[in-house]
Amino acid sequence: MSSLKLAAHAKVNLCLCLGTRQADGFHAIDTIFHSLALHDDVRLDVQPGSGRVTLEVEGDPTVPEDDTNLAWRAAHMVLGPAPFDVHVRLLKRIPSGAGLGGGSADAAAVLVGLNSMLPEPIFDDALLELAAHLGSDVPFAVRGGTARGRGRGQLLTTLPTPSGWHFVLVKPPFSIATAWCYGEWSKEARLLDGRAVCVPAGDVRATLHNDFEPVVFPQYPALATIKQRLLAAGCLGALMTGSGSCVYGMVPTADEAERVAKAIADVPGLVLTTASRDQGVGQVVLR
Repeated sequence: MSSLKLAAHAKVNLCLCLGTRQADGFHAIDTIFHSLALHDDVRLDVQPGSGRVTLEVEGDPTVPEDDTNLAWRAAHMVLGPAPFDVHVRLLKRIPSGAGLGGGSADAAAVLVGLNSMLPEPIFDDALLELAAHLGSDVPFAVRGGTARGRGRGQLLTTLPTPSGWHFVLVKPPFSIATAWCYGEWSKEARLLDGRAVCVPAGDVRATLHNDFEPVVFPQYPALATIKQRLLAAGCLGALMTGSGSCVYGMVPTADEAERVAKAIADVPGLVLTTASRDQGVGQVVLR
C-alpha cells in the first residue's frame, strides 16, 4: 500500500462581482481568490484492487461520506479504470457551508495527490480541466495563492499574493444556500453587464467587495453585525466570503488577529485566526 498526506487549503474572496446568467445556467462572475493557511488534512491510501473508492470523514459530522462528496468524485475521476483501490480520509478543519471552499479544497488535494501516485499521471493542464468539471473553485484550489477568476471562476489569472496579512474568520451557527443567494440577487437585477470590476488595487483593502452582501445582509442581519464588530475591534477591512456565511476581517499581524478574536469572542459561532498562503495543495509522503 502507498499512502500520502496532503493539506487542502481554504480560500476567501477578496472581491466577488456577479454577472448575467450564461447559456450553461451559471452566472458569470469576476472574483479574486486568496488562499489561507487554514486547511483540512487529506490522506490517501492506495493499493491494488478493482477501482473502489471509499471515504472517511473526521471532525464534521455534516460532511457526507458518499458519492455526493467532491473528494469522492475527484478520486473516482482520477482513478478511472486503473487497477487500484483508494481510501480517502478527511480531517475537517475548514468550516462547511461558510464560503471558504473546503469541499473544493478537499477535491483539489485528492486530484493532485492521487494523480501523483498513479503509474501514468496526467499533466497539469489536463488536471486543471478535470478540476473544472468538479466545480468552479477547484482549479484555484489546485493552484492556490491569489488569482483572478472569471467565467464561472475557473478562468484564472495569477496575481501577486499580498504578503503579511492575517485573518479573523467568523462562521455563525448557520449556513446560507448558494442557490438562494443567486436567486435573490437576480431579482434585484444587479448585473455586471460585461464590466470587469475585480481589478486588484495596490492596497488589498481597496479591493474588498462582495455583490452578495446587499442581498444577504438584510435577510441575515447577524452577518452585518459581525462585520461591524470586526471593524470596531480594529480590523483594517472586513467582508463576507463567497455566498457566506463566513465573514472575515484582515489585520497586519498574528498578534492583532488574536487580539481581535478575543475582542469578539462573545459573537455566536466559530471564531478562527489564520494567515495568507501563496500556494495551493501541500503534500507529505508517508510511505
